[in-house]
Amino acid sequence: MARLLFMAAAKLFFSDTDTISMLQNETIGLTRQGNSIASAQGAEHHSIQKLSPEFLIERMVHKLRNPLSVITTAASQLEAGVNEKLTDEDLYFFNAIQHGAEKLNDILTRLAFYGSSEWGDMEEIDPVELLRAAIKITEEKQPEKKDLVTIDFQDPGVTPLITCSPEQSKIMFEEILLNAYESIAGAGSVSISFTVNGNNLSITITDTGEGVNPDIIDRVFLPFVTDKPGYTGMGLTLADKIAELNGAVLEIVPGQTGGTVVTVTFTCHDD
Repeated sequence: MARLLFMAAAKLFFSDTDTISMLQNETIGLTRQGNSIASAQGAEHHSIQKLSPEFLIERMVHKLRNPLSVITTAASQLEAGVNEKLTDEDLYFFNAIQHGAEKLNDILTRLAFYGSSEWGDMEEIDPVELLRAAIKITEEKQPEKKDLVTIDFQDPGVTPLITCSPEQSKIMFEEILLNAYESIAGAGSVSISFTVNGNNLSITITDTGEGVNPDIIDRVFLPFVTDKPGYTGMGLTLADKIAELNGAVLEIVPGQTGGTVVTVTFTCHDD
């Protein structure tokens, strides 16, 4: 029983052909309705190509939310109704469904920021606490590297407050840190430092990883640009988009002795 539900969920979520067809049908329908983003003149596939990545991703997020909600609700109700009859194998598959749904929901939440043009709820916040929270979540997501990657967090003490969306900015730093972790094949380190320069506060994250391929470093903030097999290439894209939404500037350069240096600069405020 649980196996059948798991297989149905996997088929729904991992059928790239179905997802692409769904998006194509959606965008073709919009162009036929005279959508202002893409003119319906000419061949339909040409119209689809005119749509921005932000628009396509926003539509994908919207379309995937509904089946995700159906699956998680159905799984929870089914488990509650037959909990005492579940075998160990059933429990394994239910847990796999729930874990996969949680992970997919997290991915969709992050992708939604890329398709957004709106700032989140802006607050004055301590950047040190923001980084500590992002580090904690990153370490939880990379448990296999707990004993391999060292975090060198250079606590500056009292720093100016920054005005940003805490939720969005935390995700931005998580994506940067995850990118740093994933670039380190074995043992290595990630260092975080703070620099105040006039009204600007720069947070620099340096890793000892493999670095960014020089062939793509000028395009690394574009969607789906990556040199890592099996990765989406959306992590730094989302980080850059969130920086933009929060009035910050994100820069990435190769490290002097290898690895990558990512700097996020905010306009700061005196206490």
